[in-house]
Amino acid sequence: MRPFVWGGKGGCDYETALPSLVQALTDFVWRARPHFPTWAVDELSQIILSACNPDYRLRGDPAARRRTGSPIG
Repeated sequence: MRPFVWGGKGGCDYETALPSLVQALTDFVWRARPHFPTWAVDELSQIILSACNPDYRLRGDPAARRRTGSPIG
């Protein structure tokens, strides 16, 4: 799925790659959780997942998107 400009073979569009990208981010956050402060692990995990969501339509603070729509993308 890696694009040509990143040394890949290309041939994959955004929608096709999206589930794999979301899974990779989720896996990363779950592996990183033991390194987060105990008192902030859940909130910090959610912040990272929201701020870095590969799906631009879901990226950002969910509460802010409900108030203003989805200005990103």
